Amino acid sequence: RGGAGPARRTSRAAAARRKKTLSEVLCERLEEEPSAAMAVWTDLKQRELPLNEATMDLLFRACARSGGLPAAEAVMREAVGLLTPSVRAAVLVLLDAEDRPVYSDQRSRARVRC
Repeated sequence: RGGAGPARRTSRAAAARRKKTLSEVLCERLEEEPSAAMAVWTDLKQRELPLNEATMDLLFRACARSGGLPAAEAVMREAVGLLTPSVRAAVLVLLDAEDRPVYSDQRSRARVRC
């Protein structure tokens, strides 16, 4: 547990080779400005941009650094109808990954009813 497994490394390598989506580009801002997570989320929703695993990961990392678990849960609740089943499953794994260092400030597991 913890750390990046082979599947995670492969998915990041694949993401690095492909062209980034506008959603990912907008979310890259959050690496330097995590407090803008909810503003970026609102922008993504208003533009009706596609949401993928990389986008949601960046968004949840920003939530963990600024708004914490309640912010991530709020995003997840609002995103339910916008996510494909595979992205939704990946997002639930992200929210449940309490032992990942980036989320380690949130000790309880997220249980979001979708």
